Amino acid sequence: MSLSTTFVENCPTLNVRDALICQISDNYKDMHGIRPRWINFGELSDQELIELDEEVRREHDEFDWEYENMLLDLWEEELLAEMDDTSEWDEIDELYQKMGW
Repeated sequence: MSLSTTFVENCPTLNVRDALICQISDNYKDMHGIRPRWINFGELSDQELIELDEEVRREHDEFDWEYENMLLDLWEEELLAEMDDTSEWDEIDELYQKMGW
């Protein structure tokens, strides 16, 4: 497969090579929360870039999104529970009152 025949869905306005790099980076960030900045894309041949895209796509397709969403939901619930603890807000209100705000 060559770059000219590679379908790039995430970044359609870039040239094919840059769009493929964009897609790899977006998919990796989608799964791991960070971009793969340690990869020197400029050193990769077109074939290596295509193979990396296929690998990251496969990992993205197989990623356990239900588990990831469950963890995010738990984190959100914990965060909201902490926000519901009004004792901290009461302390902040008292501080503002002392400062005349």
